[in-house]
Amino acid sequence: SNIWNLSSEDYLWAQISLLYQGSIDAEQESLKKLQRRIVSYGPKQFNQSGKEPLLYFQMLLLTLQFEKALEYLQGNPMFSVETVHFAMSLYHYGALNLPTTQHQSSQSDIPTFNYMRLLKLYVDGLSKTDVAYGLHYCFTIREENFRRELIRDLVLETRQFSKILGEIQQQGIGLEVGGMLDHFMPQHKREIIVMAASECESRGSYDDAFKLYDLAEEYDKMLTILNKQLSCVVALDPQNAPEREKLVAQATYAYSRCESKEAWSKISAQTQATFITMNNLINFFNLVYDKKYMDALEYNRKYLKLVPFNTSETQERLQAFQDLDQTIRRNFSQVLLETMNCLYQVYESNRKTNKENVSYVREQARVLLTFAGMNQHYLLSADTYSQLVLIELKISF
Repeated sequence: SNIWNLSSEDYLWAQISLLYQGSIDAEQESLKKLQRRIVSYGPKQFNQSGKEPLLYFQMLLLTLQFEKALEYLQGNPMFSVETVHFAMSLYHYGALNLPTTQHQSSQSDIPTFNYMRLLKLYVDGLSKTDVAYGLHYCFTIREENFRRELIRDLVLETRQFSKILGEIQQQGIGLEVGGMLDHFMPQHKREIIVMAASECESRGSYDDAFKLYDLAEEYDKMLTILNKQLSCVVALDPQNAPEREKLVAQATYAYSRCESKEAWSKISAQTQATFITMNNLINFFNLVYDKKYMDALEYNRKYLKLVPFNTSETQERLQAFQDLDQTIRRNFSQVLLETMNCLYQVYESNRKTNKENVSYVREQARVLLTFAGMNQHYLLSADTYSQLVLIELKISF
């Protein structure tokens, strides 16, 4: 007889009722046969009129073929939203086989459905119009690692850091205004912020990374990023380098954030020393570009302490150089050049009126050139050393 004279529902219930007439093993085997039979009929058999696109989906659901049902539904763009919510319900009750090593159903003969990928695509689209709505979907994930990664990606793609993570509202005081995570996942907030900051750093989005590390109170990483950025601009003329001025302002803010003993204790000794030296470099170059040459030399001698001004300091400065961070070393040539230039400017202003001071400047220039020569093999280019020699010759004669 033609089974399709019956309605699809009647046929299916008749088949299901026959499953419960033997042992449990027999029932399971009969169910597998029924599942294969439904799949073999295909969606066209259940939608011959073209008016029942969901009937095949229903048949798959009722025969416990949830993964195949979702795969079929996902293939129809008309039901994209329904696919997500059916998948969410099945996932919530643990009825889905997911293609991960965390689940037993990773064998090739057992169907799986990639619910995590589906949800991520849905959240990405949803968050373009309503980030709060998208975030609530992230909270439905049980697997903590994936949930944190999904929220991190949401933060980075929408860039709504303040709304989701919160912000430091008053610079220097450290008044934190909470975000949405403070209400829903306060225990994981800091970890998610650090994940987002790390990703920003790897992408080269250093301003965002700086703000996020600050929010997470990861002051060592915050200063490390700032030191790297400052090392590229610290020796530039402030009048022609707006990026330098922005980073100098960040350095002032960072110093105020790290003033407390508690914050300072979270920063490694190397990062502390580099940050302090970087700030001293800022002040030194500011004095140089302001043409306050005597003040620049004095500041160099008292605070910067990178180059010797008399013979007795040479070995000490050479040893200290070995311990310097690369962000400081990369500016060492410019420090030597500007220090020698300051000596020359002081020499020029004193050579006709103060012979004693001129003699002292000449001695300092000789010490500086000797020091540069001792580091020449890995510190200076040939061009830089030549410039130092020429300036020292002008002072000496």
